[in-house]
Formats: sequence, C-alpha cells, structure tokens
Amino acid sequence: RRQNPEKALSHLRRALQTDPEAVGALNMLAWILATTGDDTIKNPEQAVSYAQKACSLKQPDAALLFTLSVAHAEARQFTRALESAESALARARKAGQPKIARVIENHIRKLTNKNLN
Repeated sequence: RRQNPEKALSHLRRALQTDPEAVGALNMLAWILATTGDDTIKNPEQAVSYAQKACSLKQPDAALLFTLSVAHAEARQFTRALESAESALARARKAGQPKIARVIENHIRKLTNKNLN
C-alpha cells in the first residue's frame, strides 16, 4: 500500500519542528522530495539540502549517503551523485550489507550511463 506523499511530508515536517536534527525524518523527507512521481511535490534541490543536513548530523551510513546520491541525481548533479553513491557502496560493503550494496551498484551503473550520454 502506497502512502500519500503530501501526508507523509506534513508529518515529517511536523517532526522536524519538534526536533530539527531528527536524522531519520530528514532522510525520509529528502527521499520523498527526490523520488515522488508527483511533480507538484517533487523538489530535488530541497531534497539535496535535507540529505546533506542528515549526513552532517551524524557519521552517514550507506542509507543516508544513498539518499544523498539519489537526490543529487534527481537534481541533475551527476558527479556529486556518483561520489555519494561510491561512498555509500563502500559503507555498505564495510557494514556487511550485500542487499543494499547491490541496489547502490545498480544506481551507480545508471549514473555512469547518464554521464556517458
């Protein structure tokens, strides 16, 4: 079952009013703003900002760096997207997260193809 992105964004923004450094809320907000199919909500530049803040508040893990990479890619910042993805992949491998590593590897392949075109 898919959630309503507007409702999710509203809840996440309220959570950030309570705790502006809630890394999980920042990450989810960034993910939704970068990946939603709703063009009235999608905002890749704002997604990058939220993802960068999440990464600055704690040692970023593979998931945070992957969100940052996806946000950069959606904002058409492919070099930064690739850098973040490579960092995410290294963290996933180091943490013994093969499933996440495979998702990130696929993302890197897509980014590499976009850079070549």
